[in-house]
Amino acid sequence: MKILLTAFDPFGGESINPAQEVAAALPERIGGAEIVKLWIPTVFDKAAEMTARAMDELRPDAVVSLGQAGGRKAVTPERIAINWMDARIPDNAGHQPKEQFIEAGGPDGCFSTLPVETMAAAIREIGLPGAVSYTHLTLPTKR
Repeated sequence: MKILLTAFDPFGGESINPAQEVAAALPERIGGAEIVKLWIPTVFDKAAEMTARAMDELRPDAVVSLGQAGGRKAVTPERIAINWMDARIPDNAGHQPKEQFIEAGGPDGCFSTLPVETMAAAIREIGLPGAVSYTHLTLPTKR
């Protein structure tokens, strides 16, 4: 089995991206599965293009994409990826898409085929806070 593991480079003026640090610390094999790591740029157009190209070339059995959700108090496997861009801050190329589809005419969202409930439970079992996330967007906080 081959798993493609992606993680973003630092963004928003930060010197590290915790998701990339976690990915870098993982071994090259887990439970008999080969882990192929790919660092992707925090640039809207390039990230998807690089990931799609790697998927075409490597033909992995699964793709796990790690990301940073600043302010979250838990590790949160994603149940659904929504077809929407509404960036809080600019990406590393200075782009800040607002209220637009990622893929015009595409589905509203794509459900994960990974066992996200089991993943969240395993995260809790090792003593970390874990929960399932139902969207990558964060809600505005009261000021």
